[in-house]
Amino acid sequence: MAKKQKDDSFYYLFGLLGLIILSIFLINTICIYQYYNRKYDFSQASARVTDTWNFFRFLPAILVLGLFCFLFINFWSGARGNHIAITSVDIMIFLVMLAITVLFPFILLSARLGTTQAGLLIFKDRGYFVIPTDWNKNTFFENIFQLKIITSMFTMEQLALAGIKKITRESGKTAFVHGDFGTRKITWRNKQKRDECIAALESACGRRLGSR
Repeated sequence: MAKKQKDDSFYYLFGLLGLIILSIFLINTICIYQYYNRKYDFSQASARVTDTWNFFRFLPAILVLGLFCFLFINFWSGARGNHIAITSVDIMIFLVMLAITVLFPFILLSARLGTTQAGLLIFKDRGYFVIPTDWNKNTFFENIFQLKIITSMFTMEQLALAGIKKITRESGKTAFVHGDFGTRKITWRNKQKRDECIAALESACGRRLGSR
């Protein structure tokens, strides 16, 4: 009976924690998406490329983080079941490690999902387009020591259409937009969306951009 109670408490705890993290994930995604919708008003875009099933791009990372969460809770449950002494310091370390390895990455992923779900926004009459921020534009120092690799997960970047010089594509699902602003990487779930993104930018610029 004690074993059964231990197993039940473990699954209840894991389920509750999973529900809390999932709620935070969804709320943060919606908040980021709505923030940029209010800022740019997506309905006013002359062209927009987005992907309803973009969530699946993030699914492998979400599953890995879920596994970490499972292992953390399993270790905690095992320690209690084996009557290992657990101090308040142990609890604090556990919570900090859980936040660093699971909760914080989930927040970053949810923010990135919010911006990528907004997709590519083209405002031809305003002369610019908007994309999720590409952290590759930053230097190593900026990404690591100024934490721009983290802040880039939450932001979208506004760039001039007139500044685009050419677009190149990888064999996979990535397009590189080159111009006066440097180079920006835009990654999609599949080649179809990548090509749709390139076609939309070429149409907005009114010329071929060397993408074929």
